[in-house]
Amino acid sequence: DVVLFKSPGIEAIKTEESEDRSRSPPSRAAGEASYVASLQQREVLPSKLQRLLSLLQELLASGPEERILVYTQWATHVVYLQDVLQQQGISSLALVGELRETMDVLSRFGCEGEARVL
Repeated sequence: DVVLFKSPGIEAIKTEESEDRSRSPPSRAAGEASYVASLQQREVLPSKLQRLLSLLQELLASGPEERILVYTQWATHVVYLQDVLQQQGISSLALVGELRETMDVLSRFGCEGEARVL
């Protein structure tokens, strides 16, 4: 399941699949080849992961002040998800490893110029 928590006063994100189909494709400004490669790569991902990527891109596009927390049940999912996000051009931070490393990640999250997905 995908759960979105939005700040009060901000329009909720619509998550119905029928509305996904009505949206126009992502901008092709980065180049036709990378756009096509991104679409081909997305086709092989599980549908829930495709939906997560779509929601992340929509939230990140809504403004530079947005920060996103993604929770997973298993630690191995964190590593896998971070790899997928990197392949899709979405920079992210992950809470894995020793306490010192996780505290460093937490201090970086929310800082200007750092990844906006944790």
